[in-house]
Amino acid sequence: QLQLLHYDYDGEDRILAALLFQKNGGLMSQHLKRVKEYSSLEKNEIFGNILKNIQSYQSVPRAFELADFTFQLSISSCCFGQLKRHRMSTIIKSNYQPQAGYVIPPLLRKIKAEKEIQFLMQRVEKMFYKLEEEKKGLGSYILTNAPRVNVIFHVNLRELYHFSRLRSDKHAQWEIREISLQIDSLLRNLFPNAAQL
Repeated sequence: QLQLLHYDYDGEDRILAALLFQKNGGLMSQHLKRVKEYSSLEKNEIFGNILKNIQSYQSVPRAFELADFTFQLSISSCCFGQLKRHRMSTIIKSNYQPQAGYVIPPLLRKIKAEKEIQFLMQRVEKMFYKLEEEKKGLGSYILTNAPRVNVIFHVNLRELYHFSRLRSDKHAQWEIREISLQIDSLLRNLFPNAAQL
């Protein structure tokens, strides 16, 4: 589950203004004022020229760091293990809470293992609370990688290009790939010029 909490609505303009600032110097505010006068077609053309020769192994310009996004994710602990590798982002994770539910991968659903998993998860949840009564924090040792955790994921567009290249790939872990593809789609709608993921 993915929810957009915040984004820089003028991010595309700020990226272009920063590129002008980098090239010409002067005041960022003047470049931003100038960019706001560009038509959508002009912005699309400029971004097209910036991005057309960038290969998948190359980074987009540093100016893309000026557009920020904040998401809330509800993901499995397994998926969180993949997400936390993206250290250029800000990641804030809630404590584990078994009552938040758990994620069953499609492959396990396909082989009809849901009942067995549900039985196991009920036993794990009981043991979790028993251990928590003994000592706060001890219950996390019994949890599997299936429980959902809520995560705040704050990231800039430059890092999202990197994230998308790794996580939207067909070889990525299935759950983080779904998240990445959702983010890709959302960004293309919000920033049709700058987010040509």
